[in-house]
Amino acid sequence: MKKPSRSLAWARGSRRWLFLLLFGLVLGVAGCGQSSDSTSATELAAESDPLPDAELALLGGGTIRLADLAGKVVVLEFWATWCLPCRRQAEILEELYPEYRAQGVEFLAVDSAESEEVVRNFVEDHPFSYPVVLDLHDKWAIDLEVVGLPTTVIIDREGRVVFKETGIATAQELREELAKAGVAVS
Repeated sequence: MKKPSRSLAWARGSRRWLFLLLFGLVLGVAGCGQSSDSTSATELAAESDPLPDAELALLGGGTIRLADLAGKVVVLEFWATWCLPCRRQAEILEELYPEYRAQGVEFLAVDSAESEEVVRNFVEDHPFSYPVVLDLHDKWAIDLEVVGLPTTVIIDREGRVVFKETGIATAQELREELAKAGVAVS
Protein backbone atom coordinates (compact mmCIF):
# COMPACT_ATOMS: atom_id res chain seq x y z
CA MET A 1 0.00 0.00 0.00
CA LYS A 2 1.28 3.39 -0.96
CA LYS A 3 2.06 5.83 1.84
CA PRO A 4 0.13 9.16 1.56
CA SER A 5 2.17 12.12 0.42
CA ARG A 6 3.31 14.63 2.97
CA SER A 7 0.92 17.32 1.67
CA LEU A 8 -2.05 14.92 1.78
CA ALA A 9 -1.23 13.97 5.37
CA TRP A 10 -0.98 17.66 6.28
CA ALA A 11 -4.36 18.37 4.64
CA ARG A 12 -6.01 15.55 6.57
CA GLY A 13 -4.52 16.85 9.81
CA SER A 14 -5.62 20.40 9.00
CA ARG A 15 -9.15 19.26 8.30
CA ARG A 16 -9.22 17.48 11.63
CA TRP A 17 -8.14 20.67 13.44
CA LEU A 18 -10.61 22.73 11.45
CA PHE A 19 -13.39 20.30 12.37
CA LEU A 20 -12.45 20.47 16.07
CA LEU A 21 -12.30 24.26 15.95
CA LEU A 22 -15.69 24.55 14.24
CA PHE A 23 -17.21 21.95 16.58
CA GLY A 24 -15.97 23.93 19.59
CA LEU A 25 -17.36 27.16 18.18
CA VAL A 26 -20.75 25.58 17.53
CA LEU A 27 -20.87 24.24 21.09
CA GLY A 28 -19.87 27.63 22.44
CA VAL A 29 -22.52 29.50 20.47
CA ALA A 30 -25.20 26.90 21.18
CA GLY A 31 -24.31 27.04 24.86
CA CYS A 32 -24.70 30.82 24.90
CA GLY A 33 -28.46 30.44 25.03
CA GLN A 34 -28.78 27.37 27.22
CA SER A 35 -29.56 27.37 30.91
CA SER A 36 -26.31 25.70 31.77
CA ASP A 37 -24.91 27.30 34.89
CA SER A 38 -27.40 27.69 37.69
CA THR A 39 -26.44 27.79 41.33
CA SER A 40 -28.83 27.48 44.25
CA ALA A 41 -29.62 30.46 46.45
CA THR A 42 -28.23 28.72 49.53
CA GLU A 43 -24.89 27.99 47.84
CA LEU A 44 -24.61 31.51 46.46
CA ALA A 45 -25.57 33.28 49.67
CA ALA A 46 -23.05 31.20 51.60
CA GLU A 47 -20.28 31.96 49.08
CA SER A 48 -21.28 35.55 48.36
CA ASP A 49 -18.48 38.09 48.58
CA PRO A 50 -19.13 41.77 49.04
CA LEU A 51 -20.65 43.31 45.94
CA PRO A 52 -18.39 45.13 43.52
CA ASP A 53 -17.88 48.76 44.46
CA ALA A 54 -16.99 49.94 40.95
CA GLU A 55 -18.84 52.99 39.75
CA LEU A 56 -20.23 52.46 36.25
CA ALA A 57 -21.83 54.84 33.77
CA LEU A 58 -25.56 54.75 33.05
CA LEU A 59 -26.43 55.01 29.37
CA GLY A 60 -28.82 57.90 30.01
CA GLY A 61 -26.22 59.81 32.01
CA GLY A 62 -24.98 59.61 35.56
CA THR A 63 -23.31 56.74 37.35
CA ILE A 64 -24.28 53.88 39.62
CA ARG A 65 -22.69 51.65 42.22
CA LEU A 66 -24.34 48.49 43.52
CA ALA A 67 -23.92 50.01 46.98
CA ASP A 68 -26.41 52.69 45.85
CA LEU A 69 -29.03 49.93 45.75
CA ALA A 70 -28.47 48.66 49.30
CA GLY A 71 -31.64 47.36 50.91
CA LYS A 72 -33.29 46.54 47.58
CA VAL A 73 -33.63 43.35 45.60
CA VAL A 74 -31.70 43.82 42.35
CA VAL A 75 -31.88 41.91 39.07
CA LEU A 76 -28.77 42.30 36.92
CA GLU A 77 -28.85 41.13 33.33
CA PHE A 78 -25.40 40.86 31.75
CA TRP A 79 -25.75 41.12 27.97
CA ALA A 80 -24.19 42.39 24.75
CA THR A 81 -25.61 43.75 21.51
CA TRP A 82 -24.22 40.83 19.47
CA CYS A 83 -25.76 38.15 21.73
CA LEU A 84 -29.03 36.83 20.26
CA PRO A 85 -30.06 34.87 23.39
CA CYS A 86 -29.59 38.12 25.34
CA ARG A 87 -32.42 39.62 23.33
CA ARG A 88 -34.76 36.81 24.38
CA GLN A 89 -33.71 37.23 28.01
CA ALA A 90 -34.40 40.98 27.75
CA GLU A 91 -37.93 40.22 26.47
CA ILE A 92 -38.55 38.02 29.51
CA LEU A 93 -37.30 40.72 31.87
CA GLU A 94 -39.39 43.37 30.10
CA GLU A 95 -42.43 41.17 30.82
CA LEU A 96 -41.56 40.95 34.53
CA TYR A 97 -40.31 44.48 35.10
CA PRO A 98 -43.62 46.36 35.54
CA GLU A 99 -44.97 44.10 38.28
CA TYR A 100 -41.66 43.84 40.16
CA ARG A 101 -40.82 47.53 39.81
CA ALA A 102 -44.02 48.22 41.75
CA GLN A 103 -42.56 46.04 44.53
CA GLY A 104 -39.31 48.04 44.63
CA VAL A 105 -37.15 45.56 42.71
CA GLU A 106 -34.43 47.26 40.66
CA PHE A 107 -33.62 45.87 37.21
CA LEU A 108 -30.37 46.80 35.45
CA ALA A 109 -29.26 45.79 31.94
CA VAL A 110 -25.47 45.57 32.29
CA ASP A 111 -23.81 45.73 28.88
CA SER A 112 -20.59 43.79 28.77
CA ALA A 113 -17.52 45.61 27.43
CA GLU A 114 -19.02 47.48 24.49
CA SER A 115 -18.61 51.15 23.68
CA GLU A 116 -21.27 53.65 24.61
CA GLU A 117 -21.88 54.40 20.94
CA VAL A 118 -22.54 50.74 20.07
CA VAL A 119 -24.90 50.34 23.02
CA ARG A 120 -26.69 53.62 22.34
CA ASN A 121 -27.28 52.67 18.69
CA PHE A 122 -28.64 49.28 19.72
CA VAL A 123 -30.90 50.71 22.44
CA GLU A 124 -32.39 53.21 19.98
CA ASP A 125 -33.80 50.25 18.02
CA HIS A 126 -34.35 47.94 21.03
CA PRO A 127 -35.21 50.13 24.04
CA PHE A 128 -35.16 48.90 27.63
CA SER A 129 -37.76 49.97 30.22
CA TYR A 130 -35.12 49.82 32.93
CA PRO A 131 -31.67 51.44 33.17
CA VAL A 132 -28.77 50.32 30.97
CA VAL A 133 -25.36 50.22 32.63
CA LEU A 134 -22.09 50.34 30.69
CA ASP A 135 -19.59 47.82 32.12
CA LEU A 136 -16.89 48.93 29.68
CA HIS A 137 -14.09 46.98 31.35
CA ASP A 138 -16.25 44.13 32.72
CA LYS A 139 -15.64 45.29 36.31
CA TRP A 140 -18.97 43.99 37.63
CA ALA A 141 -18.84 40.95 35.36
CA ILE A 142 -15.44 39.93 36.70
CA ASP A 143 -16.36 40.60 40.33
CA LEU A 144 -19.58 38.58 39.98
CA GLU A 145 -17.79 35.82 38.01
CA VAL A 146 -19.93 36.13 34.89
CA VAL A 147 -18.60 33.58 32.40
CA GLY A 148 -21.11 33.79 29.56
CA LEU A 149 -23.97 35.82 28.16
CA PRO A 150 -26.71 36.27 28.99
CA THR A 151 -26.25 35.89 32.72
CA THR A 152 -28.94 36.88 35.20
CA VAL A 153 -27.96 37.70 38.78
CA ILE A 154 -30.38 38.36 41.65
CA ILE A 155 -29.10 40.18 44.73
CA ASP A 156 -31.19 40.15 47.90
CA ARG A 157 -31.84 43.02 50.32
CA GLU A 158 -28.80 42.05 52.39
CA GLY A 159 -26.57 42.46 49.33
CA ARG A 160 -25.98 38.75 48.76
CA VAL A 161 -26.06 37.06 45.38
CA VAL A 162 -28.89 34.56 45.74
CA PHE A 163 -29.29 33.51 42.09
CA LYS A 164 -26.99 33.39 39.10
CA GLU A 165 -27.71 31.67 35.83
CA THR A 166 -25.86 31.72 32.55
CA GLY A 167 -28.23 31.25 29.62
CA ILE A 168 -31.88 32.06 29.42
CA ALA A 169 -33.73 32.11 32.73
CA THR A 170 -37.47 31.63 32.21
CA ALA A 171 -40.08 33.99 33.62
CA GLN A 172 -41.32 31.24 35.94
CA GLU A 173 -37.83 30.51 37.22
CA LEU A 174 -37.20 34.21 37.88
CA ARG A 175 -40.55 34.56 39.67
CA GLU A 176 -39.62 31.65 41.94
CA GLU A 177 -36.17 33.06 42.66
CA LEU A 178 -37.53 36.54 43.37
CA ALA A 179 -40.05 35.00 45.77
CA LYS A 180 -37.17 33.24 47.54
CA ALA A 181 -35.47 36.65 47.78
CA GLY A 182 -38.52 37.93 49.65
CA VAL A 183 -40.44 39.70 46.89
CA ALA A 184 -44.16 38.96 46.95
CA VAL A 185 -46.16 39.90 43.87
CA SER A 186 -49.92 39.94 44.18
